[in-house]
Amino acid sequence: MAVNTFPQLSNDNDKVALVEVDQSYSYGTVNERIDRFASGLLAGEQDLEEERIAFFIPASLDYVTVLHGVWRAGGIAVPLNVASAVAELDHYLSCASVTRMIANSEYHEALSELCASLNIELVSVDQVLADSVGA
Repeated sequence: MAVNTFPQLSNDNDKVALVEVDQSYSYGTVNERIDRFASGLLAGEQDLEEERIAFFIPASLDYVTVLHGVWRAGGIAVPLNVASAVAELDHYLSCASVTRMIANSEYHEALSELCASLNIELVSVDQVLADSVGA
């Protein structure tokens, strides 16, 4: 995995990094989640070798997890606006040569046909975390 270039993201930093609704997460907790996500993306490989991975997730812990997890695994993160129309998404995904799309399960039904037509694997954050080594 890539070197962590964000010094605050360390497992021993218990300062609050993120607040989501009524839950707060420390830098250490966020970093551990990013590591697990990156491991799940890698599926035993050493590096994603700049694989382009899109994500369709609103601002949240999942957004931070996916963005940093893709970077940490050696991929290129392609963030998508959750307010985009299908035609816009089709254009973005095609132009960026995306091979995988990460989306929360609530968006899977809306995105499944588009991803299938572009031969893009559609998975959720929870699926990738479950695939991580030692999950």
